[in-house]
Amino acid sequence: MILDCLKEYDLSIKKKALDLILVITTKKNVKSIVKELLNLILTAEEELLPGLALTICISVEKYAPSRRWHIDSVIKVLTLAGNFVEEDSIASLIHLISATPTLQMYAICKTFFSLKENLN
Repeated sequence: MILDCLKEYDLSIKKKALDLILVITTKKNVKSIVKELLNLILTAEEELLPGLALTICISVEKYAPSRRWHIDSVIKVLTLAGNFVEEDSIASLIHLISATPTLQMYAICKTFFSLKENLN
């Protein structure tokens, strides 16, 4: 029901829904909520993009089931709403990658192919 509020016309309702989503997100539902929010980025008005990006990044940072999923999710947000992602979220991703040597090559390749795909 709260996710449906993000499809309303009133921007204030959408912003309140994003606040509630941060409260109700758990380790059990983070994947489905982030998937819905990523889909909404594609059609959201520009005023909502900073809030969507922040909500996704906070949820991912708090409840990511794995580091790889965390990296994938933040790179996807950067791909879809890069100009609206806060610097703290980017710094957090860089820290995660630098602290996880086993995923560094994966993160580099994922970032490269995301950039390549979106430049064409």
